[in-house]
Amino acid sequence: MISDPRAQTVQNKHFTFTATSAFRGNVAKSTVHMRVLADRVEPALLAKYTEDMRAIARIATGTFAIPKSAIKGPASTVAANKDFAKVLRDRLQETISKTTDAIKSGKLSGDDLANSYCLRSDAHTNLGSLKDALADANQALKVTPNSSSAFYCRGNVHFAMGEFDKSAADFSNSIALGGTEAKIFHQRGIARFYASKLEEAAEDFGRAAEEGDSEARVYSDLWLTWTQQRLGRPVPEAVARLLGLTVAYAGDASHLCVPHPPSLRVVRASAAEIFARNASLWAP
Repeated sequence: MISDPRAQTVQNKHFTFTATSAFRGNVAKSTVHMRVLADRVEPALLAKYTEDMRAIARIATGTFAIPKSAIKGPASTVAANKDFAKVLRDRLQETISKTTDAIKSGKLSGDDLANSYCLRSDAHTNLGSLKDALADANQALKVTPNSSSAFYCRGNVHFAMGEFDKSAADFSNSIALGGTEAKIFHQRGIARFYASKLEEAAEDFGRAAEEGDSEARVYSDLWLTWTQQRLGRPVPEAVARLLGLTVAYAGDASHLCVPHPPSLRVVRASAAEIFARNASLWAP
């Protein structure tokens, strides 16, 4: 059963393949992303290439196995008599309870066990239980010390704790161990931004925009804009184009005004909402 977003990656010198699956309420979603890095396979690497292709076949399944009891009807997804914050807290507590049972069962090992610790760590982080979150993230790294996802997991905890240098270091380890997803570069960029390492943050947001999909690119361009402003540079042309603005003076966008970045809190508004809400402030 897939109860929260889960990403699995196969990477070699020829390609990077990532499959993400999630199940919430009564909706199951699966996405795949493949980036080709070479146009041929050397004979000496053919066996490894074949093994990786088989791994992709195991990951990219066409079905979801979900118990009927886990499927929630439309009426149950909106708790009419509960405020939204309580609904979220209840779901996070449920995640903690179920992952705790799975860990204690003794049936999990390796990546599966580490992923469970990270899942519980994420829930603790969202509830503000940062000591418990860090303990779970460290346990995930103890189980799989060379895991890119486990370092990403701990990087998120360190970020929530305000330990931005430690957070950036964890994200760097995640990347060094094969993490190529845009979200890792994006999160490292934010950590570096708040650690006042603006040049490095700008590089990360640029890389995240290159690697991500259209929605992720919006977030990365927005953070790149804030970073460039802190560095005294013009608003990136990509952001101006996104807003549909006609930039005068041969592409000089320095006359645009972009709102300041968010304070250190969780921002749950979508990127489209952020741009729409502040559009008037961006006008020349």
